[in-house]
Amino acid sequence: MTGYSIAREVAAAFDEVAKEVGDGSFVLTLIQPATQPQNPWDPPAGEPTETSLSGIVQNYPLGLIDGTLIRSEDRKVMLDATGPRPAVSDKLRIGGIEYAFISIREEAPSGVPVYYECQCRA
Repeated sequence: MTGYSIAREVAAAFDEVAKEVGDGSFVLTLIQPATQPQNPWDPPAGEPTETSLSGIVQNYPLGLIDGTLIRSEDRKVMLDATGPRPAVSDKLRIGGIEYAFISIREEAPSGVPVYYECQCRA
């Protein structure tokens, strides 16, 4: 089994969890900003790109919330790695609320990304 097939299985598992736990319509939207121009004083070119991704959203345990590194509004998000790779300059829409990426950790035990574990803040 290759890393790519494992990544596809993880994405399918995220979809299955959404169907089993909720109404099956839970979708995360990755919002990537428009292409940045070469000159920083020029405006960005084009429109932001929105991509629907599968994932799991969790609250952080109260014992980890310190008000600085992890705040009460932060969410721990596991995103499937079959779509575009998120960046800290991107946004993530969860249930109509836009979150900023605080950190992104790539889980790639075989050298191929299987999923991304992200800390997101409203």
